[in-house]
Amino acid sequence: MHVSELIPKHSNVFPEDNLPAYSLLTLHPHIMLQMSYQDFIKKTELFGSYYNLSGFLGKAELWYNMWEQKNMAQSELKEMELVALVKETQLFYPAIKQALHISLAQPCTTCTIESSFSTLRRVKTWLRSTMTENPLHDERA
Repeated sequence: MHVSELIPKHSNVFPEDNLPAYSLLTLHPHIMLQMSYQDFIKKTELFGSYYNLSGFLGKAELWYNMWEQKNMAQSELKEMELVALVKETQLFYPAIKQALHISLAQPCTTCTIESSFSTLRRVKTWLRSTMTENPLHDERA
């Protein structure tokens, strides 16, 4: 199966090589339990190999089964944050913990990058970049 078939259609703004990186959020129980077990395994194989996480597939299967057996309501799962999920991985799921840390470190948008570039245009003007030290020091002082 091709990578683009596993990622939701609205994700086609990312380069195809990076699609597995953005599918780490499927480890969230709310998203994970809404997909079939086979689709979950296919996605975990993709980003497990993308990030070179050793033993990831086996831990991902256990992770899926654990959340499936908890029988929590979807509304309760939806409110759960990724940081809270990291606490669930402390003892038995080191590979899942590493994947959750990666997903927490990813920027959710490119707004911060774009705003820094637009700020740079205001700060680094032509006049400022061509200014030498002489005009900065008053020779009369």
